[in-house]
Amino acid sequence: MPGLGSLSYIQIVPEAAYGYGTPAATQKLEIVSANISPVIGVIQDPSLYNAQSRRGIFQGGQLWRGSFTFRMNYAGLLEFLRGSFGTYTSPTVEAGVLDHTFKEGSTLKTYRIEMIEGNVSNTKCQTLVGAKFTGITVKGTAGTGNDAMIMLEVTVIAKDKLVDQTPTGALSFPSVLPVLFHQNITTSDGTIDGGVNSVSVVNCSASSSTTLTRAAGNFTTDGVRAGMGISGTGIPANTTVVSVGTTTLVMSAAGGAGASLTMVFLTALRVRSFEVSLDSPHTEDRFYMGALNIDEPLRSDFIVARWRLTQEFANVNLLNAAKAFTTGAPKIIFQHGTTIGAASKREFELRSGSANLVEFSAPIEGYGVIIATSTWEAWLDGTDASALVARVRNTETALP
Repeated sequence: MPGLGSLSYIQIVPEAAYGYGTPAATQKLEIVSANISPVIGVIQDPSLYNAQSRRGIFQGGQLWRGSFTFRMNYAGLLEFLRGSFGTYTSPTVEAGVLDHTFKEGSTLKTYRIEMIEGNVSNTKCQTLVGAKFTGITVKGTAGTGNDAMIMLEVTVIAKDKLVDQTPTGALSFPSVLPVLFHQNITTSDGTIDGGVNSVSVVNCSASSSTTLTRAAGNFTTDGVRAGMGISGTGIPANTTVVSVGTTTLVMSAAGGAGASLTMVFLTALRVRSFEVSLDSPHTEDRFYMGALNIDEPLRSDFIVARWRLTQEFANVNLLNAAKAFTTGAPKIIFQHGTTIGAASKREFELRSGSANLVEFSAPIEGYGVIIATSTWEAWLDGTDASALVARVRNTETALP
């Protein structure tokens, strides 16, 4: 029977030493796709002997390279983030809830990865040894289909791939907790924050069926604009802002009155898609006499952290930032709807505290909405001590 993609998954464990030992896998994970292929070195005989073809072709140095793609999940992917960043901490948010935080580090761990590839051979697996994660890309697009489910792609370099190994048994997949585009609660395009923000509207009353009046504060200062979706206590579902003044706004549906109404509104920042990448260049030429496979890849250049955002062109903030080479702080946060612990919710965050806009365009290509594309390159932020930070809030125990 041929191998079937539907029968594929992986299991992973950190190595005690590069490429050695047989530790049992500790995690079992679904994959969206995997492509890990050999880089086959070839030694061609250059000898001349009064003929046209070579006298022989011989085996050269060998390594394995490729990538895994996962559904970004609020649970189960901590080891891949630690392996890609290098530094890991896990401060406690509340009892049983941790903020698993990943920042750049000087060295990366190596891993042993059991690859069940379509159940070929039957009940067996292929095992990557000396595997390092030299890059990650997190990306997503608002809408429907696979792209609306945030994806994590991990680039791998490995020393060797062992064939027909016995996979570790009795492991379980993590809970299915996908990070979805509509769970985005905060986004910054590097110039302004967007997403969900709270405004406390005190002593408000409905002066007409759809008009909301506030006795304190200023709607326009808070950033409320026509077309924004609003929700909260006393606000019907799917209500939007029709028009807004300093202390009054007109809603698309009748609102309720109360002494202390709290409104939640969505800001005007409309990010259509994002892609955040962290590349960690490592040597791939550490071959030495007497060994066919490479020695442990080491850092060979600076890391590169980049943000690429596409959004509706609604202001000139990014244009001004590009002209002035202004330092910005792009970030994106997703939050699952279920409460964990006493009051927390699962979260996934990416942020760069210091970045500069290195590309910007907003071409007019037709009748409809103009889409702006911006690329930020991050550098070492003094507060975070990292160019890029990833944070996962959940109930998983701290990594050992």
